[in-house]
Amino acid sequence: MDLDADSSAIDAALQEDPALAPSVLRTPGIRVPGAIDPHELVIRAIVGQQISVKAARTHLSRLATQAGGLYTSSFDGLDRLFPTSREIIETVPEPAAEAPLDPQRVLRLPRRSISALRGAASALESGELAIGFESDPELLRQNLLRTPGIGPWTAAYLSMRVLADPDAWMRNDVALVSGAARLGILEPPHSKSASHRLLEDYAQRWSPWRSYASMHLWQAASG
Repeated sequence: MDLDADSSAIDAALQEDPALAPSVLRTPGIRVPGAIDPHELVIRAIVGQQISVKAARTHLSRLATQAGGLYTSSFDGLDRLFPTSREIIETVPEPAAEAPLDPQRVLRLPRRSISALRGAASALESGELAIGFESDPELLRQNLLRTPGIGPWTAAYLSMRVLADPDAWMRNDVALVSGAARLGILEPPHSKSASHRLLEDYAQRWSPWRSYASMHLWQAASG
C-alpha cells in the first residue's frame, strides 16, 4: 500500500513543476500501488501490454475462469484463484506457427503475445525468472529484459509495483502522454514517437519521484 512513503516530501518536490502542481493539490499524498503476488503481476503486465485496461481485464477474467483454481468465499462472485504459472502452461497452448488462431482460445491475443506469456510462465515456474519483493533492482531488470516478450515498459512497471521503485518510468506509455497533454505538459501536434521522447525528457525534472508523477498523469488521462 506504499504507506511508508514520505508523501509530504514527494508532493513538495512534484509541486515545484507548475504543470503538475494542480494535480498534486487535487490529489495530495498519492500512492503507488504495490503487488500481492509478484508472479501474478508478471502475467498481468504481459497481458496488459499495448491494450486498454478494459481489454486486459476481459482477457485476465477469462484466463482466471478457465485456468484458475476454485475458491470458496463468502463474497458473491469471488470463486477463483488467479492461475499459477503451471496452470497457465497447461491451459494456454502454444499457437501453431502456420495454423490460424482458434477464435475460442483462452487468451484471444496475437500469437506473439501468447508465446511471450507462455515463455514468462515457464521461466517463473522453473525459477529462471526470479522475482520477489526482496529482489535486487538491477539484477531483476536484467532478468526481465532477457525474458522474451518483456521490454523496458514492463520491466519498469514491475520494478515500480513489486520493488516500490519510486523513480520508475514507463517508456512509450500512451496513457502517460495522454495525461501529459491534458495537464498542458505536451502541446500538440507532435508525432507519436516525438511525444514519447519529449515527455521522457521532460520527466527528468520529476526524478527521483517519477513513479508518483506517473500516477498523476494516469489519473489525468482517465479523468
